[in-house]
Amino acid sequence: MATDATTEPLLTISAFARAVDLAPSTLRYYDEAGLLTPAEVDPRTGYRYYTPDLERRATLIRRMREVGLSVDAMRLVLAGGHDEATRILRAHVEGAHRSAARAAAVVDEILAALDAAPEPAEVSVTVDGAELAAALRRVGRAASDDDPLAGVLLDCADGAVTVVATDRYWLALWSVPVGEPGGDLRAFLPTVAARALAELLASRVTATLRVSPGSVQVDETELAAGPDRFPAYRLILPGRAEGRATLERAALAATVDAAIEEGPAGPVRFAVSDSGVRVGGYGDADQVMLPAVVTGATTTLWFAAGLFRRALDTLVGESVTVAWTAQDRAVRISPVEQRRLDVLLMPVRPPR
Repeated sequence: MATDATTEPLLTISAFARAVDLAPSTLRYYDEAGLLTPAEVDPRTGYRYYTPDLERRATLIRRMREVGLSVDAMRLVLAGGHDEATRILRAHVEGAHRSAARAAAVVDEILAALDAAPEPAEVSVTVDGAELAAALRRVGRAASDDDPLAGVLLDCADGAVTVVATDRYWLALWSVPVGEPGGDLRAFLPTVAARALAELLASRVTATLRVSPGSVQVDETELAAGPDRFPAYRLILPGRAEGRATLERAALAATVDAAIEEGPAGPVRFAVSDSGVRVGGYGDADQVMLPAVVTGATTTLWFAAGLFRRALDTLVGESVTVAWTAQDRAVRISPVEQRRLDVLLMPVRPPR
C-alpha cells in the first residue's frame, strides 16, 4: 500500500520481510524487543507496516544476527555512537576468536582420544604387597553388603593402584604406588576375592599383579573379577579444601561413642572454631571441646553418627585431618600417618 506523494510508501510485514531477508516472525520479535519498530501499526487489526528507510536498520540487524550478536548488544550498537559500536563489535569478534580456539582445542582432544590405542586387555603392575594387602582390608570396610557393590574396585591409573569401596553412603580409597605404570584399567573384585588377595599379598615385600577386567592374577593364583558397575568415583572427589582440622583420632572416636550412647539416635555435630572442635549430639549439654589444629575457614558440619564412627575405624594412626569445601560436598577424612588413605563422608542436614 502507499500514501500520498508527501509520505513514504508503507510495506506490509510480508513484503518488508522479503526485502530485508528476515522472517515475519523475526520482525515481530524484534519489534517486541524494541529493536526494530514498525512505522505504523493498525490499531484495529494489529498489522505492522514498514517504510523503506527502515531497510538499512533491518539489514544491519540481520548482519549482526549472522555473526551471533545478542539483541542487547545490537541495541547498544544501534543506539550508541561510532566509538561505542566499534568497541562492542571488536569485543564480540575477540570473544568469537577465543571460542573458536577453545572449540578447536576440544576437537583436537576428541580426535586424539579416537585415535588413541584401545584400552589394554591386561596390565601388569608391581606394588608393595603388604601395603596393598592393608589397603584391601581397610578400604573393604566401606564395601556394600549387597550387590552390585559388594567388593572393592582396583583402579590402575596415574601411576598407582587405587583400592576403592563404597556402600553409597560413604567411600574409602587408598592409592598404592606402582613400580612401573602398565596402563589404565579397572577390575572389580567381589568381597571374597578381595579378602583372598589380601591374604595372598600380606607377607610379600613386592608383588606383580596381572589385572584384566575379568580377573586379577598373582603368580599362579587367579581371582575372578565381577561385573564392573562401580560408579565414577573420581567425579565426586572434593577439590581444594576451604578449611581443615587435625585432631586425635581416639579422642574423636570416644566422643562420638559417648554421643551415640547418651543421646537419642541422630547426627553428630562437628563444630569447628579457631579454638578447637566441639563434638557431640544435638543438645548443648553433651558437647565436648577437643583440641585441634585448625586452618582456613571454620564451619559446623553434621554427620550420621554410625557412619562417622565406621569411617574413623577405617583409618589408621593417632591423628586425623578433616577437610571440607562446603556443607553440601563430601568431607575428606585422612590419617596424618598415611596420606594415601582417605575416607569421603557426606554431611547430613542438621536436626530441627
